[in-house]
Amino acid sequence: MLTGENKVTAKCVSDQIGLAEYFAEVLPQDKAAKVKDVQSRGKRVVIPLAAGVLYACGVRLTPALGAVLMAASTVIVAVNARLLRLKAEPQPDKET
Repeated sequence: MLTGENKVTAKCVSDQIGLAEYFAEVLPQDKAAKVKDVQSRGKRVVIPLAAGVLYACGVRLTPALGAVLMAASTVIVAVNARLLRLKAEPQPDKET
C-alpha cells in the first residue's frame, strides 16, 4: 500500500487487511517513483486514479464530492490490496 497518510494510519490499515508492506507519508510527486521501484522488484501494483490528476485539464471538484471520492478510494484500495494478497497466496492442491 502506498499512501500519503501518516505512518500510524497506514500501519493500522495494513495490519487490518494483512499486507506485508506499506509506504506511508509519500508525497504526491514521489508516488510514481515509488510505484516504479516496487514494480522493478517484480511486484504487481494496483494503481487507483486520483481525482487530482484531472486538475490540469480544468476538472475541479467541490470539497464535499472530493471527500466522498476519497472515502470510496480508500475502500477500493483496501479491497484491491486484499484481492492481490489472496491471489498471491498458494492454493491448496485438490485431490481427485
